[in-house]
Amino acid sequence: MPDPLDATPVRPHRWVWPVVGAAAWLVLSLVVLPYLVQGIYERRFLGFLHKAISPERHELAHYLDPCRQFALLGFGFAMTAWGLARLLAWPGFYPRFVAGGRPESLGAMRMLTAGILLVSALWEELPTSADLPRGMVKARGLIAILYALPGFDWLVTSATALAVFQTSVVVLLLLACLGWRTRWTVPAAALGYLILGAMVRQYSWFYHTGLIPCLMLLVLSFTPCGDRWSLDHVLRSLRGRAPVPLRRPEVYAWGRYLCWCTLALPYVAAGLSKLRVGGLDWFSAESFRYWLYRDTLNPMEFDFEVSLWLASVGAPDALFTFLAICGAGGEVAYGLVLFHRYARVVFPAAMFTMHIGILLLQNVLFFDLILLQFIFVPWDRVLKALGLRLPGLGGVPVRAEASPAPEALPAGAGMALDPARSLRRLTWAVACVFIFCWVFWIDYYPVTRMSMYSDARRGGDVTYPQVYSVNASGERREARLGEAIGVMKGSRYRKMLRQARKPEKQELVQEFFEVCALRANQGLPPDERVVEYQVERWRWNYREFPEGPEHAERTALYTYPVTGAAAGD
Repeated sequence: MPDPLDATPVRPHRWVWPVVGAAAWLVLSLVVLPYLVQGIYERRFLGFLHKAISPERHELAHYLDPCRQFALLGFGFAMTAWGLARLLAWPGFYPRFVAGGRPESLGAMRMLTAGILLVSALWEELPTSADLPRGMVKARGLIAILYALPGFDWLVTSATALAVFQTSVVVLLLLACLGWRTRWTVPAAALGYLILGAMVRQYSWFYHTGLIPCLMLLVLSFTPCGDRWSLDHVLRSLRGRAPVPLRRPEVYAWGRYLCWCTLALPYVAAGLSKLRVGGLDWFSAESFRYWLYRDTLNPMEFDFEVSLWLASVGAPDALFTFLAICGAGGEVAYGLVLFHRYARVVFPAAMFTMHIGILLLQNVLFFDLILLQFIFVPWDRVLKALGLRLPGLGGVPVRAEASPAPEALPAGAGMALDPARSLRRLTWAVACVFIFCWVFWIDYYPVTRMSMYSDARRGGDVTYPQVYSVNASGERREARLGEAIGVMKGSRYRKMLRQARKPEKQELVQEFFEVCALRANQGLPPDERVVEYQVERWRWNYREFPEGPEHAERTALYTYPVTGAAAGD
C-alpha cells in the first residue's frame, strides 16, 4: 500500500486502496455486522452470545442503531484522515503554512512548556493523597494501566514514596526547561508529569488543566528542541566545542507546526463539542448563565462574583448570548492559526482574553492555556528587536525555504534519514488521534474529546453545595477542604460533595471527612478542633429570581460528625 504522506505527485492508481478499503468497511459494518447481531439476537447462530446482549431488556433496534452509527463515524474518520494525509503531502502546503521555523522557536517552546508544567508540579501536594480513602479511586485510562504494574499500589499509599516521585518529576521538568540532555530529560519529564497527573485525577475527575502542555512536551521530545536556547548548547560553547550543527530548515518548521497542532486541535474539538452536544441551545442566554452561575456558586479556588454582579444589575440576555458566541466561535475558529499568519496574532490574543474572562466569571483558572498562547511569539526576533541577546543561546539564522523534492534525498532514505518527513507524519498522527477521540467520543486520560461545558441547560435551576465545619466551641465556618488535604486544592473535593446525595456513598463520604478532620485538627487546641462537617444543597432558579441567589432555597442538609482519632481523642 502506498505511503499516504509521500509527497510524490498523485497518480490515479493511488486512489485504488482507499476506495477499496472504504467499500470493504461499509460492507463489513453495514451488512455483515448487523447480520451477525440480528442472528445472535434471534438465536440463529452463536447462541452462547445470546445472553450477553440481554434481548429481554432491549429491542433489536437498540443494537442495530449503534452498528450503523459506528459504520458512518468510522467511514467519516477514515476519509478525514486520508484527506488530511493528502493535504499535508501537497507540495504547496509546506511553503504556504509551515515554512519559517527556527531552532530558537523550538527552544522557546520547550522552555515555556516545561516551565508551565514545572509550576504545576510544584503547586501539587501529591503526598497528601496517601491518606485518602481508597474507595475514592476511579481507575480509568492511564491510571488503570498503572495499577496493573507491580508495586504501584504501594506507591500511591506511601507519602514518602509519593514525595520522592514528585521531587523527581520536578527535577526532570527543571532540567528539560533548562535544556540539559534534552534527548532524555524532555520525554522523561513529559512521562513523569503524565503519571503525576493520573495520580491526582484518580481521586476527582478528568479535568484538563495541565494536559495540553504535557502533550506538547511529549511531542517536543520528537523534535530537536535542544539545538539552541539550551544548557547543552551553552556548555558546548564554554568547553570550546563546536555548536550542534543546524539541521535542515524543514525540521524546525515541522516541529513548530506540530506544536501548533497540539494546541489548536483541542480548541477546535472543544468548540465543536458544544455544537455536537448542546446544539444551538448552548448559545442561549439561559444555558450560558447556568455555567457561569454554577461555577461561581460552587466551592472554587477563587471567589470572584462578577457573574452574580451581572445578575444583580440586570445584565441583558443579549450580553450572555454574545459571550457564548464569542467563546465557542473563537474555539472553533482557533484552527485558523494553522493556516494564516494573521490568525496567529488574533486568535491567541482572543483566547488569552477569553481565559481571563473565564477566571473572573467562573473562578476557573486555565493558567497553562493562558501562557501557551505565547508559543506563537517569535521570541528570537522580539529579543533582537529589543536589542537583547541571551549569552551563549544564539545561533545562525535559519533561512526558510520550501521542502526539497523527494529525489533530493538519498536513494532509499527512510524516516531516520529524513526527520522532516518523520515530523510531518507525526503531525498527521497527532491530528488523527485528536480527531478520532472527538469522532468516537473517547475521554480516557490522557486522550480526550474536550467536551467540558458542552451541555445545553434549560429550566433556570442551578444547584450547588456548600460545606461548613463546626468546631468544639460551636463556631460554624465555611470549610476549605483543600487547605487540609493539599491534593484536593482547586475544589477537587466537589466530587465528594456530590456523593453526599447518594445513600450508598455515605460511608465513603464519612471516611473522607474523617481524613479532612484528622489533618485539619493537627496542632489546634481542643476548643478549635473540628467536630462536625455539614454539607448543604441549595437550589436557585435564576429564571424566576434573576436578581441573585438571595432567593435560593436549601434542599438538603447532610451532617458528618468527627469521631475517634480525627476528633483528637
